[in-house]
Amino acid sequence: MDHQLRRIHRETARVLRERLAPAVSRVVGAALTRHIDRRRPTPANAAPAPGPTSPADHASAADPTGATPASSGSGDRPSGSPASGPTGIATPQASAGIPTPQTTADPRRPTRGLYLHRAFRLPLGRTLRYHVYARGIRWDRPVGVVVYLDGDYWVPAQSRVHQPTGATMLRLGAIASARNLVLIAVDTPDRRYSKEGFTWWVRARANGRVLRVAARLARRRLPVDPARTWVMGYSGGAEFLTFDLLAHRAPAWLRGGAIMVAGGGTRATPQPPPEAAAHLPLHWWIGQADGSPDSSGPLWSAQAAAAEGIRAYRRAGWRGIVRHELPEVKHTDYDLPGILRATLDDAGLRPRGTR
Repeated sequence: MDHQLRRIHRETARVLRERLAPAVSRVVGAALTRHIDRRRPTPANAAPAPGPTSPADHASAADPTGATPASSGSGDRPSGSPASGPTGIATPQASAGIPTPQTTADPRRPTRGLYLHRAFRLPLGRTLRYHVYARGIRWDRPVGVVVYLDGDYWVPAQSRVHQPTGATMLRLGAIASARNLVLIAVDTPDRRYSKEGFTWWVRARANGRVLRVAARLARRRLPVDPARTWVMGYSGGAEFLTFDLLAHRAPAWLRGGAIMVAGGGTRATPQPPPEAAAHLPLHWWIGQADGSPDSSGPLWSAQAAAAEGIRAYRRAGWRGIVRHELPEVKHTDYDLPGILRATLDDAGLRPRGTR
């Protein structure tokens, strides 16, 4: 009898976790977001956020090269042993056979500046939600892209992507646009709540297929130069980049570089790069106070993950690896706009009008 009661208890707990937790997370997250929005002062240089279906102009920050960007922290991180993702999403067919996706807005060049809360519905039955920061882009000149992937979150208030007019996101957009790069901040398409919250990395293979299809379709509509296309991931977003996007043959549209902040480990040996991507710049940015690099305990360590990823990618033949160590920086202390600016400057992508 005791054995049966324990089994019933475990099964009941499992059902509650899987079915009740996502609903509770959505309700609590919505309440927290409303509370934060009421209390957060509106930035002096930003217009009110548009509705979910209306693109609107927002004044972005001036060229940020001489200013000190706001520190950004969210408390998100991947933890524990990563779970293997499902294989329920079929491998995309050749782009010629994929129909045009539906979007909630005109998907042509975003000349009006800042588009928030966009939805990109894919033929796979999945949806990517994203924001586009493109104010000041010169479409008559070579245009690039920075795709930004944030870390794990349990409620929307923990995610920068869910705070698109916050200081961090506006400064990331301004730094990119000053170099004629469009910033696209993408939320994870994985709506299956896990013990890690909502993540890019837990089901990395499935999320990677979705992102690749979206990128291929977007390239048909935006005149983007692959040599000026970058990806940037923080924490769980960095883990996704090295778990999947770079590990299984770097996509042809990515020839600018990749920026991994506070993460970037491996699950398996990455594939050798194609010759065209062998020298692709791979930048790991790690805080010296972000976990012990020799920790063998249950706590996840960004230092250990980065060291593991760097070793694996070097062994696989990637020759553009750069490691940056930031003294006294903890997991929630990274200056993401400053990191983006320094990396792009190092690659020779400086603001227009400067050398």
